[in-house]
Amino acid sequence: MNMDQSKTVRDWVREIPVAASVFEEMGIEYCCDGGQTLERACAKAHKTVSQVEKRIVEKINSASRSGGGRDWANATLSDLMVHIVEAHHSPTRRELERLAPLARTVARVHGKFHPELLRIQSVFDGMSEELTMHMNKEEQSLFPYIAEVEEAVLERRHIRSTMRDSSLPPVTEMIAEHESAAEHLHEIREASHNFEVPAGGCLSYRSFYEGLKALEKDLHQHVSLENNILLPRALEMKSSSRN
Repeated sequence: MNMDQSKTVRDWVREIPVAASVFEEMGIEYCCDGGQTLERACAKAHKTVSQVEKRIVEKINSASRSGGGRDWANATLSDLMVHIVEAHHSPTRRELERLAPLARTVARVHGKFHPELLRIQSVFDGMSEELTMHMNKEEQSLFPYIAEVEEAVLERRHIRSTMRDSSLPPVTEMIAEHESAAEHLHEIREASHNFEVPAGGCLSYRSFYEGLKALEKDLHQHVSLENNILLPRALEMKSSSRN
């Protein structure tokens, strides 16, 4: 494989689905900053393009042997949105509900000797509220509208939506909310010293940090699907429906 270093990270995620998992494991930003070139993203993560290329080839070969996963870059937007809700929105809601009491308990029990936990709880609570509102907006207005646009394009007709464009959350707003959630989790990662449980940390402490770490990984995959695939394709589709 000869990787074009000038292509954006978003392009790689769209063209080679397994690239997202490689970027995740190698610490390469691919969800909120997908517009940067692969060369720049690798340099920021202190990785070489050849290292990334080798790992992507390994992933492709492994996926081929196992039957691989769904290529969401070529799936219908309706199928992709169902996947986002089922594989990301629903689990995220459940995890936020599970982690909330853990955040309070760990901060109360260990906050005296680890004051960073008080800040982590505050950031988590704000992020949880923002994420919940964000997912609700997507499911109640944005996703149904995108589904209508896709249906109209496939049937080669005008959009018959009962929704007004002015009532829909702008794409820029949705992307900004993605970035805000990612920034909150990055702040938590730094405050927690990369989710490292200190000596003497109880089971709740460990469970809380492990949950936050898993939530961060899932959010990267979730946001990548929306920023790099769903939203760009939806905007292209809407533009073509006006021609």
